[in-house]
Order: sequence, then C-alpha cells, then structure tokens
Amino acid sequence: MKRSAALGLTVLFGVPASAQSAQSLVTGTSTTELVGIARGFGSASLGTSSATGSPKITGRIGGQEYSVYFYGCDSNKKNCTSIQFATYWIGKRLTAAEVNQWNADKRFGKLFIDSDGDLNLQMDVNLDFGVTYKNMEDTFDLWKLVLEDVLDAI
Repeated sequence: MKRSAALGLTVLFGVPASAQSAQSLVTGTSTTELVGIARGFGSASLGTSSATGSPKITGRIGGQEYSVYFYGCDSNKKNCTSIQFATYWIGKRLTAAEVNQWNADKRFGKLFIDSDGDLNLQMDVNLDFGVTYKNMEDTFDLWKLVLEDVLDAI
C-alpha cells in the first residue's frame, strides 16, 4: 500500500516521493542556517530579542543595519513559525503620500512612518512547515532588493 501511495505522488507531481522528503528544510529552529544565509549578503550575528526573548538576527546589507525577528515561537522560544525582516531610518525622509505610493507600487515589503516620525521597512516570511534552503536564500536576496529600492527612494 505504501508503494502505491508513493507511486501516486510520483505520477501526480512528477517527482519521486522519496526525493521530495530527502531535501532538508529551513524552519524557525534553523537559526544557524539562517545566520549562515544572512552572512552571504553581509555581516550577521545571532542574538536574542530583548522584548520577547526569541531569537533575533542582526545584520548589515550595503551598510544598512537590519534585524530578523522570530515570531510564533513555542514556550522555549524555539520552533518559530515566521520571521520578520525589519529596518528603519531615524527622521522622516518620505512624505506619507510617497510612502503610500511606494506601498502601492511594490509587492514585497511594507513601508511606514512610525509614531516617532521614523521611516520603517518590514517584510514577513512564513516558515510554517519549512522552506527549502534555496527559497530562503532567495528570500534574503529579495529583502536586499526591497531594501535597495527604499534606499533609492530616500
């Protein structure tokens, strides 16, 4: 019975079921792997969020500091289900209309002005059930591109 189920998956998806499960996934517990990927784009280190006690990556891309916050973690601050890339610039550099237009024109990343008047950029990533290493590498590259888009705008 197991063999016919695997064959059904092969026919359905075109890839043997054993090959699909053999690929390791990056999850919310893969902090070492995530820091390693981040280091491929600049400096990065792993620490802990002072607000939540969850893991936090602090890095730099092109001189701009950013953080990766872990969310949906269990009571041991592990097995997190999502991460959020975040950075900010002190002082208002764009008008509300410019921020709204940027958000309307861009698919990835969320730009906003916080209560202190600082410009903030965030990008959420779902890690529930894991993603491939290549997908996560591409996600860091996407963050780099979004970050560069904002830097070009300010």
